[in-house]
Amino acid sequence: MNLRHYQKGFTLLEILIAMGITGIIIMLLTSIYINATKLWLVTDIHIKAQQKVRDLLTGDPQTKVMKRGENVVWKGILNEFQDMCILLPSYPGGTLTLAPDRVRFATEAYIQDGGDGNYDSRPAAIQYGTQAISDIQIGTSGTGAIFIICGKDGKFRSTPGDTDGNRYMDIDAIVEVERTDDILYGRIINGNDGTISTTKRNGSDDVLLSNTAAGTIRTNPGADKRLQTILGDMNGDGDILDANDEISPDEYIVGDVISYEFDAEEKTITRVVNDDATTKKIIGENIANFSLSYYDVNNLSVTTTTTTVKQIGGTVTVALPKKVGTEYATYTLTFKVHPRKLNSAFGGM
Repeated sequence: MNLRHYQKGFTLLEILIAMGITGIIIMLLTSIYINATKLWLVTDIHIKAQQKVRDLLTGDPQTKVMKRGENVVWKGILNEFQDMCILLPSYPGGTLTLAPDRVRFATEAYIQDGGDGNYDSRPAAIQYGTQAISDIQIGTSGTGAIFIICGKDGKFRSTPGDTDGNRYMDIDAIVEVERTDDILYGRIINGNDGTISTTKRNGSDDVLLSNTAAGTIRTNPGADKRLQTILGDMNGDGDILDANDEISPDEYIVGDVISYEFDAEEKTITRVVNDDATTKKIIGENIANFSLSYYDVNNLSVTTTTTTVKQIGGTVTVALPKKVGTEYATYTLTFKVHPRKLNSAFGGM
């Protein structure tokens, strides 16, 4: 074959060489594209795994959960841990044990002005007999709202209208408010002995909704918006001065009771409010591992007694299926949180 070079063209050899070079360039670009796509897919799935963990721990604005009877933006496990005022048994009605894959705790109660613009509930700071009244007011939020947590011994003894802190209504004393209208949003939880010493006050229209299985009683104000239930008031007369009354009851008044539970088979973490199965909400999916550990004030491990826990540690791992390469993309975070209200330095238990 004559490969002669023409004045206005290329030889066949030159054309073949050019085609070869073009083919090599196309192959290189294709290889680069394929590898870049694989890298992007791998990187993207790892980023998604990281974001899943962060959404679980610190919140996800796309997720709604129940709090105080309304749906709110999910603020994350770590933020809810910071809101706890009491660590509860892992299972309703259970013993004071801790679980590595399940946790149950209570948030603070919520007292609101009943409508007259006055806050008649007063945390007491005096001695009543030999019992210290240790309720602590920790702040306000919004108009007409007061947040109250239990005292250092875990008991809540504030009484609406009890302005001098002696835990009963001195009707003859001008400083007391006989017809208080503060409203308590919360629940009374059994103490360690499993009994409830709180009853309705005689002549009042307070409502007690028993929930024995969960170990709680919901206390609602009556039609007059007044809450007159007093812890330890065995006969319901509105004070704790009688022989059968308890000066030091071990019930706790709290806000919501919140549970997290890890299901290894379903690879989910669920959140339940007030031990009510209808409130069950999945807050984490594709969870390969979720484990909790508990520590006391000296950073020593606690395995049984809830009342000595001051710190909560944990590990969470998300595993997402990959489109290429190995089967799963995993991301693990460890955490350790110090709930402020469990620390006596901040007025907690």
